[in-house]
Amino acid sequence: MKQQPPYGAGTPPTGFPPQGYYQPVVPAETSGLATVSLVAGIASVTPLGFLVFPPIVGVVTGILALVRIRGSAGHLKGTTMALWGTILSVFSLLVVVVAGVVMLSAAGDQDAGAPDPAAEQAPEEAPAGETVALGEPGTTGDWEVTVVGIETQASYVDEFDVTQYPQGEFQVVAMEVSNQGNEATTFDASEAVTLYDADGNAHSVDFDLLGDFVYTDINPGNSLSGEAVVDVPEGTEVVELEIVDPLTFDDPLTVTVN
Repeated sequence: MKQQPPYGAGTPPTGFPPQGYYQPVVPAETSGLATVSLVAGIASVTPLGFLVFPPIVGVVTGILALVRIRGSAGHLKGTTMALWGTILSVFSLLVVVVAGVVMLSAAGDQDAGAPDPAAEQAPEEAPAGETVALGEPGTTGDWEVTVVGIETQASYVDEFDVTQYPQGEFQVVAMEVSNQGNEATTFDASEAVTLYDADGNAHSVDFDLLGDFVYTDINPGNSLSGEAVVDVPEGTEVVELEIVDPLTFDDPLTVTVN
């Protein structure tokens, strides 16, 4: 009579493969997120990186890929791809941020240095002053001035009895000035008097032909009569004179010539 083997003899334990059986090795798959991160990272270092979207995608997908690869127990690969994608994307973001800061700073400097358009377009206010005719007194600064008349001359005898001749013709301005200030001073007509012709050209007084207007101190309340000589082209039509205080140049006095 054949004896039965004991129960369980020759049977492999439960949960283990039969003797001689080998479990096949499954190759690791490349993480799709790692691939997306690398592609986005490469795009980030091209002009597309200034769109900001590729670098952000590269950073987010790269970090997610690294997390999933580490937790896949070897079933996913692509760590190097995810790392490079993340690094390139972060670098591109830094470049964009720095470029933005530089551009904003430069724009701020230009705005600070730019002139105010309103100030440029604002018309200049005409200086305050009065207008009188020949023979009428007017005031400029500390002086009361009366232009008695203007005469055209072909020559002029100065205070040293020397006859002077013009390049064109002399316009001799006879006037009286009165010191309204509180200290003695001279009335320098070469600084104070400007003659204007019909074309708007300004003509200055000849300093060498001023006489008393240069060498005489005028006390407060006193007056002095004298002449200021202007050398102008022949045939010049004088339309007005502008007279200012030779020390302050305040409140110009305009004298019209009929």
